[in-house]
Amino acid sequence: MPSGSQPISHGVDVRSNYLFNSQIAGIEVADAILIVGSNPRHEAAVLNARIRKQWLRSDLEIGVVGETWDSTFEFEHLGTDHAALKKALAGPFGKKLQAAKNPMIIVGSGVTDHADAKAFYETVGTFVDKNAANFITPEWNGYNVLQRAASRAGAFEV
Repeated sequence: MPSGSQPISHGVDVRSNYLFNSQIAGIEVADAILIVGSNPRHEAAVLNARIRKQWLRSDLEIGVVGETWDSTFEFEHLGTDHAALKKALAGPFGKKLQAAKNPMIIVGSGVTDHADAKAFYETVGTFVDKNAANFITPEWNGYNVLQRAASRAGAFEV
């Protein structure tokens, strides 16, 4: 089972590369979320509860690239591999993220253990950079890495 303990392939020299930048409270203003390689119900119960709360009270669009799970909210399963991620970002779900006021991408730290880790991070990073007007503003940073253990983010700080 992947532990998400491999170094992040795109580096830890920039804090936003390994933090949950939107903060958990940011879920409550997100209007489109793409979850990549993560199961928030298992890995982050509070985050999962916030996603469910926002999903219940809004028109939140949620897409998942990775393994499916028994979820507490509905989502569109977009595939399980890097090709599926590229297709999702280039297709209708990518358009939903581009049109969103507060789009969010959550990359699970388990992605770092995947053989295509570098490609996953580069694909997401390129998409966020191309759509920086929506993803990265003074009020919002929609790029998030969900660490399985809080100590990992702390270790990257050192």
